[in-house]
This record gives sequence, C-alpha cells and structure tokens, in this order.
Amino acid sequence: MAGMLFILFLLASFCLLVFVSWAAARLARRYGRRGGRYGMAVFLAAMGLLFWDWLPMEISYKNKCENEAGLTQYKTPEEWRAENPGVWETLTPIDRYEHESINKNGKLIDRRRMNERFALDTDLIQHWFTVVEERTYIVDMKADVPMVVYVDFHTDFPFGELKFDSRLLKPWMVKANCKAVSEPLGWQKPKELLERLKMEGNIFYSLIVNFKGGGNK
Repeated sequence: MAGMLFILFLLASFCLLVFVSWAAARLARRYGRRGGRYGMAVFLAAMGLLFWDWLPMEISYKNKCENEAGLTQYKTPEEWRAENPGVWETLTPIDRYEHESINKNGKLIDRRRMNERFALDTDLIQHWFTVVEERTYIVDMKADVPMVVYVDFHTDFPFGELKFDSRLLKPWMVKANCKAVSEPLGWQKPKELLERLKMEGNIFYSLIVNFKGGGNK
C-alpha cells in the first residue's frame, strides 16, 4: 500500500512537471523564443529542486545502516555486579519512564531513568542530507559510563504526524529505522542486514530488562 502511494505521488509530480514545462515552452514560443529549449530548462530545474538530495541521502543511509547500525556492549550485567558488590540487590525498577533533558558536553540528551543507578540516554546526531543518527545508551548514572549502545539511523522528515509539514511533499526522503523492511523506493535492504539488526535489537531489549532489575535479583 505504501509503495503504491509513493509511486502514485511520483507519477503525479512527474505529470505536474511535464505540464509546467509545456506551459513554459508555449509561453516562450508566444514571445518568439525557442519553446523546446525553455521547456526543457524548466523541467530540468524543477527536477533538480525536487530530487537533488535523494541519491546522496540513499547512499548515506545505506552506508550507515550497513556499517554503523547495531549493538555494542561495553560491559555485561555480570561484570558490573562483580565490580559493584551488593548494589544490584538494592536497585528498584521504575515501571513508568519519565523523560528529562540533561546536559552532556553542551548538548541536551533525553534521559529515561530505569532505577536508581541506570538510565536510557538517547542522543540524536544530525548528518548530511537529512540522515539522523540515533544512539540509545544504557548508562550507569553514577559512574557516567555506558554499558551498552544501540545505534540506528532514519531521516528527519516527519512521518505519521497529524500536522502538515512542507517536507512531506518529498515522501521519497522519508526513511524509518534501519530495521524497517518496507522500502517502496530506493535501496532494498539485504536480508542478512535485517536479520542481524533484528537479533541485536532483541538483545538490546533483553539487556534493558536485565539492567532495569526487579525480577532478576
């Protein structure tokens, strides 16, 4: 369904460009100019304005999903417990996450506390061509060191929001996270990549549950 909507939107955009180019050519001939040249110039200029950033975005998104997305574990729960004897048993899990902004090196980071010692920190890093890197850490708040990080990528185009945004006129620039299967346009993700990211995503979720504590003391 999403693929059909993308294709229909592209066809409508192409038809509109052809019409505008035809109108420009006709207007140019009325004033004694070479209509074909002006029509083609208008068509190419409009195509450039619409699609100039599409291919660079696809290349950047592809490379980052393939080479940078996924899980990195710095310390296991067992290692942390061995380094902090007796502390794990005192931690009380927070069932309802509350978001707060904290300042790290002059940048605001979203934090959700998991218990008295661990939190989920999310850092968004803007890259070229609308690609956004989303890094989610399980952090030891007292030591201020990460236990685990999961890296993902998406574009900063609004998707699924009720309010209108002019960027939605370029739906081919919308990219969900690297695990998303649906790619109606652009680079098709290899099965091996999707399987690896799904597996690492599940591991990350299990580590969140583990570091949160509660039923695993």
